[in-house]
Amino acid sequence: MEGLKRFSGIFAAEPWVAVRFQKQRKDSRDWFFLSIEDLQHTGGGNYCISRENAEFKGLSFEEISGC
Repeated sequence: MEGLKRFSGIFAAEPWVAVRFQKQRKDSRDWFFLSIEDLQHTGGGNYCISRENAEFKGLSFEEISGC
């Protein structure tokens, strides 16, 4: 994540990550696009987010792409 932050900083870009969950229902989304700040740092270079938080804070592919 630190490398992503540095790389995006070079271009004055905002770093985002994509998180995929296994679909729970046919109508549920499985991909979420999140800001790094939305993720919880768990130590050892690892990050996590619950599905509930990803659904609340994350954007869908359609929202990101404008399709």
